[in-house]
Amino acid sequence: AGKVVINISVSAAGGCLTCSLLCGFLEHSLDVTVVLNGILAGLVAVAGNCAVVLPWHAFCTGLTGGFFFLWRPLTPLVSPGRRSLRCDQCPWVHGYLGNVGGRGVLYG
Repeated sequence: AGKVVINISVSAAGGCLTCSLLCGFLEHSLDVTVVLNGILAGLVAVAGNCAVVLPWHAFCTGLTGGFFFLWRPLTPLVSPGRRSLRCDQCPWVHGYLGNVGGRGVLYG
């Protein structure tokens, strides 16, 4: 149980870090909704595999989840002009970012 808690926490930190840095570099400001959605992206990306990966791999999964959350061409989930989630896109986010985490186990 301890490994699961560590991996989930580390992955959330990775998603938060990615979204914070990319938002800061690209928009020259820090948006709280982007940071919170980065935490969500890290949590969703590692949720399925948190018991079988090492903490450093969970961190990389969180980084990847945060990156894919902000990657505009593949994310129609964000509202135009904003990077906040629309409520009707939550199943898509969980399916897509969960798939990212699952592939991380397969290829990692």
